[in-house]
Amino acid sequence: MQLKKIAVILTIAWQFSISTHAAEFCVTNSTELSSALITSQNNSQSDVIKIAIGSYTGGFAYSGSEDFHLSISGGWSDFFGNPCGQQIHMPFDTILDGNNTQRVMIIQAWANSDINISNMTFINGNANPDSAGGLEVRSFENYVGDVLVEKVAFINNKGHFNSALEISRGRKITVRNSIFAINHNTTGDGTIDLNNAGLGIYFNNNTIVNNTSDATDPGVISGLRANFHDGAGIFLANNLFWNNDGHDASFAGVNMTATESYLYNNNIDTYIGLIHTIENNFSEAPIFEGGFLNYTPTIASPEINQGRNSPFFVPVPPPFNMQWGVGITDFEGNTRVQDRRVDVGAIEAEPEEPIFENGFEIIL
Repeated sequence: MQLKKIAVILTIAWQFSISTHAAEFCVTNSTELSSALITSQNNSQSDVIKIAIGSYTGGFAYSGSEDFHLSISGGWSDFFGNPCGQQIHMPFDTILDGNNTQRVMIIQAWANSDINISNMTFINGNANPDSAGGLEVRSFENYVGDVLVEKVAFINNKGHFNSALEISRGRKITVRNSIFAINHNTTGDGTIDLNNAGLGIYFNNNTIVNNTSDATDPGVISGLRANFHDGAGIFLANNLFWNNDGHDASFAGVNMTATESYLYNNNIDTYIGLIHTIENNFSEAPIFEGGFLNYTPTIASPEINQGRNSPFFVPVPPPFNMQWGVGITDFEGNTRVQDRRVDVGAIEAEPEEPIFENGFEIIL
């Protein structure tokens, strides 16, 4: 519990450091969120949008026209009269809902703007006959910003090619500590679609389970579809793929001489494509705690302490396979590494209290 408090304090401090250099919005209903996104498009500064806990009806849209950054985060609640005074709530407490009739959110990124989306849930999005019912981050060909999606749940979203999340272009795409569950695509082209021609894609510590497709051909993907070009790399670590229709992942564009590609410590069944470096992957049924949408592994689950920790020492300039991290907290806001080694998946299991710390028990 003490470690969780420390993590929350660090998160608030990080948010404050960004807020001092940006316009800040606190939104408590759908109208305020739409207005904040519109204002942020061209107000000549970076923007931080804090979403208070509650339910919000999509679809929301942002079309950037300036080289400033955008950060959108959920989980905020009242603190001494400020409705966004503290961020102590889980992603499931901030719901952005497409009502099964529309995409939940679309973001058009400008040339050098970074996009950060964190601590919220995209649910019931329907983009058919388009794709990405939950969230689409698109950009022009000259986009060189970074995109981070962290501690976000994508639940019951629908799309034609891909169902939940699509991110196109950018320098660096990072998706971590997020959950993708019960999403449905039509053509078998994935739940998540990431396209990169810059530095590359980092996809780690995510839980991708129970996603489906209408398609039945041998190339069906209901997990991650990754496309990378012009030497961009891909790094996948500590992800839990389970019970998805067809293949768990597809990797397109790997040049075996120019592309760096890594597949480390994932619970993964089958995938399509080539990867350079493959280590410590496995395929075993996870054991989750009981409850609807509870993807917390029990202490007996094969994911426990089977992940790959963040690099301890990173040289300058950093190589591609060291420009990643597991994050400070997991999906639920608990300390990400609790027993010296990170778990596989989006949620860290609570470690058992040691009975014999030194191998002996003293009875008085």
